[in-house]
Amino acid sequence: MSYFASCKRRPSARLVAGRLFPKPWQQSPRERAVEVVSAVPARSYLGMGLALQRLTAVDRLDRIRSKTLIIAAENDYTPLAEKRALAARLRAALVIVRGSRHGTPFDSVAVTNASLSALLSDQALPPVDRWVCDGPRYLSEFPKASRRKFEPRSREPASS
Repeated sequence: MSYFASCKRRPSARLVAGRLFPKPWQQSPRERAVEVVSAVPARSYLGMGLALQRLTAVDRLDRIRSKTLIIAAENDYTPLAEKRALAARLRAALVIVRGSRHGTPFDSVAVTNASLSALLSDQALPPVDRWVCDGPRYLSEFPKASRRKFEPRSREPASS
């Protein structure tokens, strides 16, 4: 992808990233989201969105027999009522992360990891008072060196 094409999508990427990570202390994940979103070719990004609109497994949900956990953001794009209905249908545990938006695995690492660990180890979920978006202190614990530059995968076949 050319530098020019990336720059043309940067304003859209900034808009998306700003909605995902609006708090001042979320600058680092916001910048990372801009980098990643602007690196994806527009056609691929739009195609993915259209495919997700058509994707449905509602008619097969009754086949799920394992313990299920839904981690939902309080301020996501879809209403909490839909998530509650889905959790009831699946007989799933539901964790609603207060203060989080659509990027819950990224802005709420502590509760996401604790909830997944509890599910996988057959333990109780973390207490409800811990179901909150990570604060600035949590993000500052991670060294900036761990963030690597995003390189989109080439669509060219690998040479043998």
